[in-house]
Amino acid sequence: MGAAVSLSQEAVEVVPGEVATIDLTIRNTGGVVDQFMLDVMGAATEWTTVEPQSVNLMPDQEATARIEFAPPRSSDVAAEELYFAVRVMSVEDTENTVVEEGVVEVREFRELAAEIVPSRTTGRRKGRTQLAVDNLGNTMAFVSLNGFDPADEVGVDFRQHSVDIPAGRTVLVRTVVRPWRRFFKGADKTHSFEVNVVPSHGTPIKTSGTYVQTQLLPRGLLAALGIVVAGVVVLAALMMTVLKPKVVSTASDAPPGVSGAAGTSSSGPSSAASSSAPSSSSAAPSSSVSPSGGVQPSGSPLPPSSAAPEPIDFRIVADPKPGAGYVSFAYQPPAGKTLLVSDLMIENPNGDLGTLRIQRNDSVLMQFGLANFKDMERTFSQPIVFRPGQRVVVSVKCDNTGDTKCGTSVYFTGQVR
Repeated sequence: MGAAVSLSQEAVEVVPGEVATIDLTIRNTGGVVDQFMLDVMGAATEWTTVEPQSVNLMPDQEATARIEFAPPRSSDVAAEELYFAVRVMSVEDTENTVVEEGVVEVREFRELAAEIVPSRTTGRRKGRTQLAVDNLGNTMAFVSLNGFDPADEVGVDFRQHSVDIPAGRTVLVRTVVRPWRRFFKGADKTHSFEVNVVPSHGTPIKTSGTYVQTQLLPRGLLAALGIVVAGVVVLAALMMTVLKPKVVSTASDAPPGVSGAAGTSSSGPSSAASSSAPSSSSAAPSSSVSPSGGVQPSGSPLPPSSAAPEPIDFRIVADPKPGAGYVSFAYQPPAGKTLLVSDLMIENPNGDLGTLRIQRNDSVLMQFGLANFKDMERTFSQPIVFRPGQRVVVSVKCDNTGDTKCGTSVYFTGQVR
């Protein structure tokens, strides 16, 4: 019992994307009616079929099945020889399975695609882009490249003029487009160029791109120069008109009857009146406290001094007991010197409660509530003046609870002369 199997040909060729067929003959060598199951084995099973997949045969009867090879047109299908086998299994005699072997040769196919990426490039001196060449075939491709401009206005150059591309791969080739002529200023010029991809086998393919040539001078530069020139013109006009200094002479001739001695005055009632008027310079100078805490001196200005002022700084520490009222702590400036206080810093690190006064002898110049701050700095636009013999006095009334003393101090800076 069993079957006899034979192929119409043991080897077959097929090109990916096409179909090749061979016949398989099955004869029932058994003595009973039998059914035979057919299937294909081997590396080509994904794209190989057999029809029909089963046949029923009387004893000594034959049947023919068709084996079809249809590899897809893809670079994944390599050009090579593949072994296949057809297995014929008897339903009645499962131990006598027959296998018939053959060879299918997958042929080469070549297919290329090319594209300029990006297809449009822009530049003043040259344009840069890339040529993408795809090998869609199932074998290595060898190609050469050349580019040209039908109008002969630009030249096309490649980093590589010939490339080898494995099956199923893409190669990018740097491409540079250069204009034969450049221009400094004007409208953009558009140039079309073409690239030929010539394979060692097969038909050349062509692709095209566009190069936009721009002026050599940056567009913003001309506008900026125009703005600068306009600004210079406007500035010059302003200097000649609005900002031009005017020189006015205040000299004049003396009127008739007036003597040339400016310091001489005539005698008369007016002279007597002026001599009898009390002089304001005899009033004693005084100082007042400004709203901001600074002291604004009033009265006659300080007498001029030939001695250069010397910087000075000192600190007055006030530590009265609570409930003792105002307790004074004084500093005596150097003898015969005038003290000018320009800055002071009141320090209340413990947050004591009470009132602090800055005095010139017994005259209160300013007063502060200690509860309002821990540190306070004051700078005076006009210094506080302490004349020779006058003392700087800090008076503090401590309102702390219990027996805790106040620990306040005032730091003064200024000059003496």
